[in-house]
Amino acid sequence: MTAEIRMLLAAAALPATEVEIARMAASYPAFRAAVDALYDVPVAEGDFPRTG
Repeated sequence: MTAEIRMLLAAAALPATEVEIARMAASYPAFRAAVDALYDVPVAEGDFPRTG
C-alpha cells in the first residue's frame, strides 16, 4: 500500500513524511469503506433512476 501512496504523491508532486505515508496507509480501509457507503443506496423494487 505504501508504494502506491508514494507513487501517487510523487505524480502530484506532493511531499510527505514517512509518518504521514504510514498514517495514510493505516486510515485507507476506513476511508474506502466510508466512500463505498455513499454509493450503497437501497433502491426499492420497481424504482429506476432517471437518466435524462
